[in-house]
Amino acid sequence: FSRLNMGSDAKGDFLGVFKTLTDGVKEDLRTRFDLPEEAHEYILRSIEYNVPHGKLNRGLTVVQFARDFFAAKGQTASDEVIFQASVLGWCIEYLQAFFLVADDIMDASITRRGQPCFYKLPEIGLKAINDSIVLEALLYEILRKHFRNAQCYQDIFDLFHEITFTTSIGQLLDLTSQMVRSLGTFALRDCLPNKFEISSFLLAGTRGCRSQHIHGSKFGPHLQV
Repeated sequence: FSRLNMGSDAKGDFLGVFKTLTDGVKEDLRTRFDLPEEAHEYILRSIEYNVPHGKLNRGLTVVQFARDFFAAKGQTASDEVIFQASVLGWCIEYLQAFFLVADDIMDASITRRGQPCFYKLPEIGLKAINDSIVLEALLYEILRKHFRNAQCYQDIFDLFHEITFTTSIGQLLDLTSQMVRSLGTFALRDCLPNKFEISSFLLAGTRGCRSQHIHGSKFGPHLQV
C-alpha cells in the first residue's frame, strides 16, 4: 500500500484510492463478463459521473476516524489501515451515488452537484434506473473484495443493507407525502429522519465498528475498533 503514498493531502489521497478501486472494477468486469467495449465504457462513465463528486464528507470522515483512533492511542495509522478506511469510505460514496441517481429521477430534478442529473443526459435517460442498481451492486463487490476476510465483514454488510432499507422507506414517505397532507406535520416528521438516514450512517458505522475486533493481514494485527 505504500505505492499509494498517503500523506497530508487527505482528499487527494482519498481520490487516489478511488482510481485504484476503479482500476479494480475495470479488471473484474473484463474477467467476469464478456461485454462489448461500449458496455465497459458506459459503466465506467456512470461511475466517474456519479461517484467522485461533491464534498465527499462521508467517505473522508471514515478516514479521519481511523487517523483519530490511532492518534488517541499515541500511534500513527499505517498506510494499510488508511487504505482500508478509504475503501469503506468509497463504499459509502457509492451508496450515496446510488441513492442520488434514483432520487433525481423520482423527483424529476434537473441538476445535481453542479452538473446535469445523470438521467437528464440525452444519451442516458431512463437507463439511469439500471445504472443506479449497478452502482449499488458495485458497492457490494468492492466491499466483498476488500473486507470478506475481516471479522466485521458481516456486520458492515448488514449495516449497508439496513441503511438502504431505512432510506428507501424514507424515500417512500417523501414520494407519498402529498397523499397524507391532511395529516399535517406527520409526513414531514416521519420522512426526514428516514430519507436522510444516510447522514447518520457514519455515526452508526462508528458505533458498530467500536464493538468489533478487526484482525488479520488485511487490517494489521493491532487494529481493534
